[in-house]
Amino acid sequence: MNWRLALVPSGGRNSVGLSMDYLSPFEDKMLEIYADSLLHPLFPQDILEREKVVIKNQIKARNDNPAQLCVLSFLQEIFKGHPYARDMIGTEASINAINSEHLMAYYKKIAHAKNLTFCVVGDVNKDKWVNKLEEITKLLPKGERVANKFPIAELKESKKLYQPLKKEQSHIIVGYRGLTLKDPNRFTLEIIQSILSGQGGRLFIELRDKNSLAYSVSPMHMEGLECGYFGGYIGCSPEKSEKAIQMLKAEFQKLADTKVSEEELGRAQRYLIGRHDIELQRKSTICNALLFDDIYGLDYKDTLDVADKYFAVTPEDVQKLAQKIFSQPSVISLVGPSDVEL
Repeated sequence: MNWRLALVPSGGRNSVGLSMDYLSPFEDKMLEIYADSLLHPLFPQDILEREKVVIKNQIKARNDNPAQLCVLSFLQEIFKGHPYARDMIGTEASINAINSEHLMAYYKKIAHAKNLTFCVVGDVNKDKWVNKLEEITKLLPKGERVANKFPIAELKESKKLYQPLKKEQSHIIVGYRGLTLKDPNRFTLEIIQSILSGQGGRLFIELRDKNSLAYSVSPMHMEGLECGYFGGYIGCSPEKSEKAIQMLKAEFQKLADTKVSEEELGRAQRYLIGRHDIELQRKSTICNALLFDDIYGLDYKDTLDVADKYFAVTPEDVQKLAQKIFSQPSVISLVGPSDVEL
């Protein structure tokens, strides 16, 4: 018999949680395990030391990966002074400093009834879950909702960061401040990303196919609570770095200078809607959408039913948002054997 049971802790930029994936016949047992894990967690020092080794190996692997170093340098500058600027897996020094008491203190700080959001999706006994979650909530301290807000300093001038690395390839990011999670223009920004991405996208066609500049090239974006970013990544031969940066900026500027065609816009809209509908075939995707929209104060209907949002975007909307984003100061992060003059 093939079956899958999973209890998975998670931690991101804005939240931590405990998720569970199981087959319906094991509901009672998994509910019991879930409640016990949430209410009575243990952080044994020997297990912690084992996990430290795993994380420190991840840090070493990251430090040997030029593309990840490029991203890390970019984030440190684009979000300078904000928690988003920090590497999510930490540093070797910060990992070494953690002990079991730190973990328990953090658990007690956040594990409060008012700071907790549950979401259950799938073939479940609804009444059983409601009763159990109410029981769990009553056993936790009432507490308060954690509502940290961190100011983000204005990016007043463009920056170029260079990190020397004796490799045969240069890794480059050209990026700008983007949008927040609540910005209604985020659907337009996804259209912009779709226009630029993929083998049929502008970046691949112009920089790789026509000009042979890139080993790999793609747009990149993130929306956060206080700020986000939008940009492009390219891996190329060191001698092509300067032209690659110029052409990345040129492709961004084209979106600001010239309206996209209805045909190109329609392709992007249909692709995003189709991908969204495929993703919603997974119960975990639906669960995450409902959960995080509630945590971040968004309307879950906007996430589950996006077709109207994408189809409402016009060529004028795309151009206007491109003008807003790409007129800002840029941050360029370059990792490779040689720097460039811009």
